[in-house]
Amino acid sequence: GLRPFVHIDVAAAQQGVSRFLELPPPWRYSKREGEHDMLGYSHLITDKPAVANFTEIISIRNVDPMAAMNPRRRGGHMQTVMRVYKRNDLDVALPSTSSGHAPTRVRAEEEPAGEEEDDDE
Repeated sequence: GLRPFVHIDVAAAQQGVSRFLELPPPWRYSKREGEHDMLGYSHLITDKPAVANFTEIISIRNVDPMAAMNPRRRGGHMQTVMRVYKRNDLDVALPSTSSGHAPTRVRAEEEPAGEEEDDDE
């Protein structure tokens, strides 16, 4: 069914991404560490500049403090610190609802082998 599954990697968690304002079910979240199959997730939150089989949908930018303090450097003070990716093979387009907004539909795979839902912050 429609079970979006978001992976928050170590770098994202260290930058302050938490589950504090998480969406209710059917959204699920994982902070599983170590090498494992990312294709079990519908979305990833990471600092990686690219992830195979995923498309960047959001980039979060911040001021680069070293560039901002350098008086010789004009502009370019912003740096991408985090990205949200969506798996390439997800269905996303549905007909508009009566409100005029197109709902988003995702088809997430089942959890990766050995994956337990992560309920802690």
